[in-house]
Amino acid sequence: MGGLAANNLAPGPYSYSWFPSGPGVGMAVGSEILPQPYVDPAQTTIYTLVVTAGNGCSSDVNTLDTASTVTVTVNPLPIVDAGETRDICLGQVIQMHGNALGAGPIYAYTWTPSDPAAGIVNANDPVTNASPDFTHLYTLSVTSNGCTASDTMSIIVHTLPTGVIEPTVADICQGDSVTLYGNADGDPTGVLYTYSWAQLGTGSTAMIASPNQGTTAVFPTTTMLISLEVGSQWCKGYRDTVLVQVKPTPIANITNIDQVICSGASITLNGVFVFNGPPAPNVIFSWTPSSTLATPNAQNTVATPIQTTTYTFTASVAGECPTSDVVTIAVAPAVDAQISISDSVICEGTSTILTASGGNGSPSYTWSPGWQMADSTAQTVTVSPGDTTTYYLTLQEGACSNTDSVKVVVIPTPVIDAYATNLSGCVPLVVNFAENVSDEIGYIWNFGDQTGVSNEPTVIHTFTTPGSYTVTFTALGVGGCNDTMTLPIVTVSDTIFGGFTSSPNVGDSMYLPSTTVMFSDTTANSIAWFWNFGDGIVSAEQNPYHNFALPGEYTVSLAVTNQHGCVSHIVKTPYIVADAVIFVPNIFSPNGDGYFDNWTIQYNGTSEYSVTVFDRWGVMLFEAQSVEKTWNGKDKKGKDVAEGVYFYTLTVGGKVYNGNVTLMR
Repeated sequence: MGGLAANNLAPGPYSYSWFPSGPGVGMAVGSEILPQPYVDPAQTTIYTLVVTAGNGCSSDVNTLDTASTVTVTVNPLPIVDAGETRDICLGQVIQMHGNALGAGPIYAYTWTPSDPAAGIVNANDPVTNASPDFTHLYTLSVTSNGCTASDTMSIIVHTLPTGVIEPTVADICQGDSVTLYGNADGDPTGVLYTYSWAQLGTGSTAMIASPNQGTTAVFPTTTMLISLEVGSQWCKGYRDTVLVQVKPTPIANITNIDQVICSGASITLNGVFVFNGPPAPNVIFSWTPSSTLATPNAQNTVATPIQTTTYTFTASVAGECPTSDVVTIAVAPAVDAQISISDSVICEGTSTILTASGGNGSPSYTWSPGWQMADSTAQTVTVSPGDTTTYYLTLQEGACSNTDSVKVVVIPTPVIDAYATNLSGCVPLVVNFAENVSDEIGYIWNFGDQTGVSNEPTVIHTFTTPGSYTVTFTALGVGGCNDTMTLPIVTVSDTIFGGFTSSPNVGDSMYLPSTTVMFSDTTANSIAWFWNFGDGIVSAEQNPYHNFALPGEYTVSLAVTNQHGCVSHIVKTPYIVADAVIFVPNIFSPNGDGYFDNWTIQYNGTSEYSVTVFDRWGVMLFEAQSVEKTWNGKDKKGKDVAEGVYFYTLTVGGKVYNGNVTLMR
């Protein structure tokens, strides 16, 4: 605001000039000659006005002259920071951090808008809480030294997501699972929804297969509440619950083990049940197949199977939540024990031969009384009773047994003695026999080689055929009763040494149906062969193949003959034949925790084996030709397949098995 002093005497006209001037001191070009210019300095500046009168005289340029100078003081604007844009959930309280610097030392703060919807607690505090109902743009204005500046920030308010569970109520049987479906909605700004399944309450626990997925399988042990909490990109939301009711389920069990009974026999089948949770009344039972059962709807029943049968026992609560157990009762053919006897009437001190027969394959024998027998379990035994005795044979084959008996009548005889020299040797073998008897009336020597008998007291006999011979000496006594004794065995060795090998080797276990054995004769110079495979089948081939049809342990013998007629006998045992066992798991979990990570089929047989696995659309995911190769839950490209049920085809020895397996991670 320039002008002339009141005591001015200098004449006009007047001209004006401001110093300093120009844009550098905030004065527009040309305005420096105006008496009242506008200035906009960037910093505090002292301006001096010089006036020139019409007579050419001018005022003094002196900044110390307060009448001709003015100081424009420039205060700094405060630097304002309202903070970063913030994201919150509806109903959430957030703290806003405002700040100012560069001016001061005193600052005055004002947040706008300050209406109730903006939710600001104190609009004049730089740091204050806010809980807006919807997204707001906030302005922080700061005044210091008369200067005001502002900054803005936004609080973005996100709506809360909602969650719903389907089904609303689930009823399952104990041991079963239920699939729960979670549906999230309500947050249009949420990019993705999150899920969190949990069990409510304490006590029994439920396994939740996928606790952070929208759909999950739940395996509860008792009735319980399952909750679902959904979230979005910013907010956790509503929690919904579903009641999973576990109905009482009787766990069925058969106390009998798999066993074998004889044809025509009966067996009592015993069923039991327990509740792993609360018990329930009205438990009902059923046994199948029912055609060979006395009471198929009773807890215990009597079975009379006519063939091998697998029985199923089912327990339920009034028909609901049934569980089952199985037992296999194998039926073996009945056996008939028979005894043949060489002599039913013998003299005291002599013996007779009892031979057992009967059975269907590999029976066992037990003789009684057996104290005087060399082996009371042999098929053929020699007995020498001191008086008349009844002998009993018990034939056992598997679960079946039968008995027979025979009476041996003993007539008293005199006591005799005889001896022989040179009891062993090769063909031809010459043996000297002599008696040491008193009160005899005659003699009978039987050399056991089908060459006839001798009635001389002293005999020289030549054995011309290899083998072991039982020589008996009979002293003919008074009354027609004889006293017979058996001399030591005469062993005539052949001039051939037999041998054979087999594949598989003796002692190796074989599993049906791959039980064919290749036998190979290793005897030098053999021309004839007689094989006995121990199951009622013989062969005259040199190197036969033989298939054992039934499980058991077999003794195989070979008699070989050379061109000189010498015979050698070879016996090897046991050849072990067993039923093959197949076990196919119906569930596995390839999640890398070290438990059931691979689907492993157990098979101990030797038949040709193959397995393939398909998904429900028939796409093959896995194949193997040996049990050593197991499935790890991946497809043929090495990618993990989804949880679910997959289907397999298993071929063992030409027999095909189809089934399914559940994959859980």
